[in-house]
Amino acid sequence: MKYKIAFSGGDMHRADDSKLGNAGVVFDRRVKNMQEFLDAIRSQKYGILVEGKEYDIH
Repeated sequence: MKYKIAFSGGDMHRADDSKLGNAGVVFDRRVKNMQEFLDAIRSQKYGILVEGKEYDIH
């Protein structure tokens, strides 16, 4: 069965943008490489950040 994965991200073009850090993916530990990133996403061990507020994906 296919399902959608909850995900969040921003579209920042400047490091001094006031909205920087208001959207993204939140992990409970530092992700060191792409394999760790994919493992965390596949195991659903992450949260999402929307408008600066963290949400659990469950």
